[in-house]
Amino acid sequence: MENWQRKFAYITGSVVFGLLIIILTHTLFGYVNEPGWVGYLALTGFGLVYLNVSYLFGRRYTKRTDQSSTLSYLLAALILVPTLLWIYTKETELAESRLVFTLVAIFSAFLGAYFGIRGGIRRRAAYFKNLKESQEGGVSEDLQRPHDQMSGN
Repeated sequence: MENWQRKFAYITGSVVFGLLIIILTHTLFGYVNEPGWVGYLALTGFGLVYLNVSYLFGRRYTKRTDQSSTLSYLLAALILVPTLLWIYTKETELAESRLVFTLVAIFSAFLGAYFGIRGGIRRRAAYFKNLKESQEGGVSEDLQRPHDQMSGN
């Protein structure tokens, strides 16, 4: 398996960030159950958190590797696992909204991974383009023959 250390680091990092998200936000589950705009705002907030975190992991992984980007979807799933385990094994305040919360979190995480892959591919292409341009330019005019401008003293 090529580059297994990088894959292992990203996999464990995504689980750790998933745990961090649930530890920091588990007290906010009650707001998702609120009627009206408060519930929608809380649900949107949770969706944006999972979208952004999976986007960042997907973009960074895809930018740093030239292999297939399907690992980004696994990273998004691993970010979700701690939250889904928490809400389905522990008594939370999401009684009526558990299914909606789950669907929003899954959709957001995988949407973030999709856009992260696209963003990583764009950044990787720009990096290689800049690298190629800098290598084709060669040595600058000042550095090619610096001894020509020296005085004869």
